[in-house]
Amino acid sequence: MSYKTKSLLIASFLYANKDIQLDGIDKTDTNNIFFNFSPEKDAEKLVNEYYTDQENNCNAKILFESQKNLKDLIFEAKRQEVR
Repeated sequence: MSYKTKSLLIASFLYANKDIQLDGIDKTDTNNIFFNFSPEKDAEKLVNEYYTDQENNCNAKILFESQKNLKDLIFEAKRQEVR
């Protein structure tokens, strides 16, 4: 089982964390793209920390690079739908 989110901000935060693995994207819903992360429990813990403003060591440069990479994945997934 994996942690799923459609939030680009949360996905970027998880993707920037070295202990979390991006398992892929789910585009079965034509209106949304979901990002799947594992391990699920660790991702849930980090998301909870994100929303409760708990201390984390997220490097801003890595965070923004992660967000750019995920946007590229979204663009590519949408481009493949058009074909």
